[in-house]
Amino acid sequence: MNLAYNPSVHLLLQLVVILSACLLVGRLFRRFGQPQAVGEMVAGVLLGPSLFGAIAPSLQQHIFPGADAAGGAAASMPILSTLSHLGLALYMFQVGLQFNAGTLTSHKRLLAAVATAGIVVPVILGGAVGLALFNLGGYFGSRVDAWQASVFLAASMSISAFPMLARILSETGTLQSRLGTVVLGAAATSDAIAWCLLAFVATPGSGS
Repeated sequence: MNLAYNPSVHLLLQLVVILSACLLVGRLFRRFGQPQAVGEMVAGVLLGPSLFGAIAPSLQQHIFPGADAAGGAAASMPILSTLSHLGLALYMFQVGLQFNAGTLTSHKRLLAAVATAGIVVPVILGGAVGLALFNLGGYFGSRVDAWQASVFLAASMSISAFPMLARILSETGTLQSRLGTVVLGAAATSDAIAWCLLAFVATPGSGS
């Protein structure tokens, strides 16, 4: 059986490499008092072109071929992407099962304060950076206006890594606590506003 031309075997190889790296780097981060989820994210960076690709580019491309690669190896990447999205969907469903929305009703003011603080600062800073990049030129298309560049960066900087936040809260045992519930609720609220802004500025006909 030729590994280079068998997507199923190649997928198994990818899973072994990914899970092993996540386990090793995750445990290393836990030794330094950091969440394992952060270590798993770093493991993904290490397996990419930043480190693995710089040390052994041909081997890295063989295991994780790019979109322009040819052959059976590239056929495993869509399958790996589908499995990743499925795993994320199942995990977020599990988080939703443990989420107690009733806690938010008794902490509306706290939720509003945390959500506001979580979106106002990134919006201001992101909007300023977007406007500065627009004035520098070369970062946006010719059809993009200054306000669109500003709103795009503002919305992009306001979106949180919600699954990562949920994973860290789960690891620390605070996912079902009052603190965890308020934090997740605030993140969901600010993310909803940010995604609406991003969808608005990216809508065809807005000039972007």
